[in-house]
Amino acid sequence: MNRYDLQFGFPPCHTDGNEAAPSPGTVSPSSGDPIIVYAPSDDMFAMSELIPVENRPYQIGELAEKFGVTLRTIRFYEQKGLMKPRRIGANMRIFDAADVARLGLIVACRRFRFTVDEIAALLALRDRLGVQEFGAHLVVALKARRTALIEEIEETEKVLGELSGFLTGLDHRA
Repeated sequence: MNRYDLQFGFPPCHTDGNEAAPSPGTVSPSSGDPIIVYAPSDDMFAMSELIPVENRPYQIGELAEKFGVTLRTIRFYEQKGLMKPRRIGANMRIFDAADVARLGLIVACRRFRFTVDEIAALLALRDRLGVQEFGAHLVVALKARRTALIEEIEETEKVLGELSGFLTGLDHRA
Protein backbone atom coordinates (compact mmCIF):
# COMPACT_ATOMS: atom_id res chain seq x y z
CA MET A 1 0.00 0.00 0.00
CA ASN A 2 1.34 3.44 -0.95
CA ARG A 3 1.13 6.26 1.58
CA TYR A 4 1.90 9.91 1.35
CA ASP A 5 4.95 11.10 3.22
CA LEU A 6 3.73 12.24 6.62
CA GLN A 7 5.89 15.35 6.24
CA PHE A 8 3.29 16.67 3.83
CA GLY A 9 4.59 14.91 0.74
CA PHE A 10 1.83 15.50 -1.74
CA PRO A 11 1.56 16.26 -5.41
CA PRO A 12 1.05 19.90 -6.35
CA CYS A 13 -2.49 21.15 -6.68
CA HIS A 14 -3.82 21.07 -10.22
CA THR A 15 -4.94 24.21 -11.98
CA ASP A 16 -7.48 24.96 -14.67
CA GLY A 17 -8.91 21.46 -14.36
CA ASN A 18 -5.64 19.81 -15.48
CA GLU A 19 -3.52 17.89 -13.01
CA ALA A 20 0.04 19.08 -12.62
CA ALA A 21 2.80 16.56 -12.97
CA PRO A 22 4.05 15.26 -9.62
CA SER A 23 7.18 16.90 -8.28
CA PRO A 24 10.38 14.93 -7.79
CA GLY A 25 10.12 12.69 -4.76
CA THR A 26 6.33 12.74 -4.71
CA VAL A 27 4.58 9.57 -3.68
CA SER A 28 1.65 9.04 -5.99
CA PRO A 29 -0.69 6.29 -4.86
CA SER A 30 -2.60 4.37 -7.43
CA SER A 31 -6.33 4.76 -7.54
CA GLY A 32 -8.12 3.28 -4.57
CA ASP A 33 -5.09 3.07 -2.26
CA PRO A 34 -5.65 4.88 1.04
CA ILE A 35 -3.57 7.91 1.87
CA ILE A 36 -2.69 9.28 5.30
CA VAL A 37 -3.04 13.00 5.94
CA TYR A 38 -1.83 14.96 8.94
CA ALA A 39 -4.33 17.19 10.73
CA PRO A 40 -4.25 18.86 14.13
CA SER A 41 -6.40 17.41 16.86
CA ASP A 42 -8.73 19.27 19.21
CA ASP A 43 -7.73 16.85 21.96
CA MET A 44 -5.35 18.83 24.17
CA PHE A 45 -3.35 15.69 24.95
CA ALA A 46 -2.85 14.67 21.33
CA MET A 47 -0.78 17.10 19.28
CA SER A 48 -2.00 15.68 16.02
CA GLU A 49 -3.85 12.84 14.45
CA LEU A 50 -3.35 11.02 11.21
CA ILE A 51 -6.47 10.95 9.10
CA PRO A 52 -6.84 8.04 6.70
CA VAL A 53 -8.39 9.24 3.46
CA GLU A 54 -9.45 7.14 0.52
CA ASN A 55 -7.77 8.06 -2.73
CA ARG A 56 -10.92 9.14 -4.52
CA PRO A 57 -12.63 12.40 -5.41
CA TYR A 58 -14.18 14.27 -2.49
CA GLN A 59 -16.84 16.92 -2.32
CA ILE A 60 -16.32 20.00 -0.19
CA GLY A 61 -18.69 18.87 2.58
CA GLU A 62 -16.82 15.60 3.07
CA LEU A 63 -13.50 17.42 3.47
CA ALA A 64 -14.98 19.98 5.82
CA GLU A 65 -16.22 17.17 8.05
CA LYS A 66 -12.94 15.22 7.93
CA PHE A 67 -10.83 18.25 8.83
CA GLY A 68 -13.25 19.90 11.23
CA VAL A 69 -13.52 23.11 9.24
CA THR A 70 -16.48 24.87 7.68
CA LEU A 71 -17.41 24.94 4.01
CA ARG A 72 -16.80 28.66 4.15
CA THR A 73 -13.24 28.07 5.38
CA ILE A 74 -12.43 25.80 2.44
CA ARG A 75 -13.98 28.29 0.02
CA PHE A 76 -11.87 31.03 1.65
CA TYR A 77 -8.69 28.98 1.08
CA GLU A 78 -9.74 28.52 -2.54
CA GLN A 79 -10.43 32.26 -2.91
CA LYS A 80 -6.95 33.02 -1.52
CA GLY A 81 -5.40 30.65 -4.07
CA LEU A 82 -4.26 28.04 -1.53
CA MET A 83 -6.37 25.34 -3.20
CA LYS A 84 -7.56 24.90 -6.76
CA PRO A 85 -10.04 22.03 -6.90
CA ARG A 86 -11.39 20.81 -10.18
CA ARG A 87 -14.86 22.13 -10.96
CA ILE A 88 -17.78 20.33 -12.47
CA GLY A 89 -20.27 22.84 -13.73
CA ALA A 90 -20.51 26.25 -12.13
CA ASN A 91 -20.74 25.28 -8.47
CA MET A 92 -19.50 21.74 -7.78
CA ARG A 93 -15.92 21.35 -6.57
CA ILE A 94 -14.13 18.02 -6.75
CA PHE A 95 -11.08 17.54 -4.52
CA ASP A 96 -8.52 14.86 -5.36
CA ALA A 97 -5.77 13.32 -3.22
CA ALA A 98 -3.45 16.27 -3.84
CA ASP A 99 -6.15 18.68 -2.67
CA VAL A 100 -6.83 16.58 0.43
CA ALA A 101 -3.15 16.52 1.41
CA ARG A 102 -2.82 20.22 0.64
CA LEU A 103 -5.77 20.97 2.92
CA GLY A 104 -4.11 18.88 5.63
CA LEU A 105 -1.04 21.12 5.46
CA ILE A 106 -3.15 24.28 5.42
CA VAL A 107 -5.23 23.23 8.43
CA ALA A 108 -2.13 22.19 10.38
CA CYS A 109 -0.37 25.45 9.60
CA ARG A 110 -3.41 27.48 10.63
CA ARG A 111 -3.50 25.53 13.90
CA PHE A 112 0.14 26.51 14.42
CA ARG A 113 -0.89 30.15 13.82
CA PHE A 114 0.69 30.67 10.44
CA THR A 115 -0.99 33.49 8.52
CA VAL A 116 -2.68 32.79 5.20
CA ASP A 117 0.13 34.70 3.47
CA GLU A 118 2.76 32.57 5.23
CA ILE A 119 0.92 29.41 4.20
CA ALA A 120 0.68 30.65 0.62
CA ALA A 121 4.45 31.23 0.61
CA LEU A 122 5.08 27.73 2.02
CA LEU A 123 2.80 26.15 -0.60
CA ALA A 124 4.46 28.11 -3.41
CA LEU A 125 7.85 26.97 -2.14
CA ARG A 126 6.64 23.38 -1.93
CA ASP A 127 5.26 23.50 -5.47
CA ARG A 128 8.50 24.99 -6.78
CA LEU A 129 10.98 22.77 -4.91
CA GLY A 130 9.19 19.44 -4.71
CA VAL A 131 8.70 17.23 -1.68
CA GLN A 132 12.30 16.30 -0.92
CA GLU A 133 13.69 19.82 -0.73
CA PHE A 134 10.53 21.29 0.81
CA GLY A 135 10.73 19.03 3.87
CA ALA A 136 13.82 20.82 5.19
CA HIS A 137 12.22 24.24 4.60
CA LEU A 138 9.06 23.15 6.39
CA VAL A 139 11.07 22.02 9.42
CA VAL A 140 12.81 25.42 9.54
CA ALA A 141 9.45 27.23 9.30
CA LEU A 142 7.92 25.06 12.03
CA LYS A 143 10.89 25.62 14.36
CA ALA A 144 10.66 29.36 13.78
CA ARG A 145 6.94 29.23 14.55
CA ARG A 146 7.63 27.31 17.77
CA THR A 147 10.17 29.96 18.82
CA ALA A 148 7.68 32.74 18.07
CA LEU A 149 4.97 30.99 20.09
CA ILE A 150 7.32 30.55 23.06
CA GLU A 151 8.14 34.26 22.92
CA GLU A 152 4.40 35.04 22.77
CA ILE A 153 3.79 32.88 25.84
CA GLU A 154 6.60 34.59 27.74
CA GLU A 155 5.24 38.03 26.85
CA THR A 156 1.70 36.98 27.80
CA GLU A 157 2.93 35.67 31.17
CA LYS A 158 4.70 39.00 31.77
CA VAL A 159 1.55 40.98 30.92
CA LEU A 160 -0.54 38.69 33.16
CA GLY A 161 1.85 39.34 36.03
CA GLU A 162 1.57 43.08 35.49
CA LEU A 163 -2.22 42.83 35.29
CA SER A 164 -2.35 40.80 38.51
CA GLY A 165 -0.23 43.42 40.27
CA PHE A 166 -2.44 46.19 38.97
CA LEU A 167 -5.59 44.39 40.12
CA THR A 168 -4.03 43.74 43.54
CA GLY A 169 -3.35 47.48 43.85
CA LEU A 170 -6.92 48.30 42.87
CA ASP A 171 -8.33 45.71 45.30
CA HIS A 172 -6.48 47.38 48.19
CA ARG A 173 -7.97 50.76 47.29
CA ALA A 174 -11.53 49.46 47.07
